[in-house]
Amino acid sequence: MMRQKTTEITRKYYSIGYIARELNIATSNVRYWCKEMDIKPSRSHVTNNRRFTPEDLEVLKKVKELSKTGFLTIKGIKEKIKEGEDFGSWLL
Repeated sequence: MMRQKTTEITRKYYSIGYIARELNIATSNVRYWCKEMDIKPSRSHVTNNRRFTPEDLEVLKKVKELSKTGFLTIKGIKEKIKEGEDFGSWLL
């Protein structure tokens, strides 16, 4: 049996459902983190759905990792985002 090659499709925007599946969390968590972290996804002009950029997805991945490890509280993570601090060194 041959295995199919999976290719990552790069998208301009992601839906909240896609983000939740990618991070393996509930959509309510995505909405909460966006509210708390001042992440402002754009809105579709037709359906008014949240549209997340690849950059938003990366920030949410970092928020999940930091909150999962208990390294920082949501408030602490928010402060670090506002300061523009690099997350990479924290996750090593």
